[in-house]
Amino acid sequence: MTTAGANPVIDQSMEKLREIEDKIRELFDKVNDVMSWVPDILSDLIEPVRRA
Repeated sequence: MTTAGANPVIDQSMEKLREIEDKIRELFDKVNDVMSWVPDILSDLIEPVRRA
């Protein structure tokens, strides 16, 4: 097992993983924001998406 900083490839991979996780989190935040603007009359359509 390598220690932190011992392998630059692992360090770069971990940094990219963090970036991807941040982008996914941003995407979910934006989707949730858009879904909050959906009128109540359409709530039956988006409720399954919210539960997922």
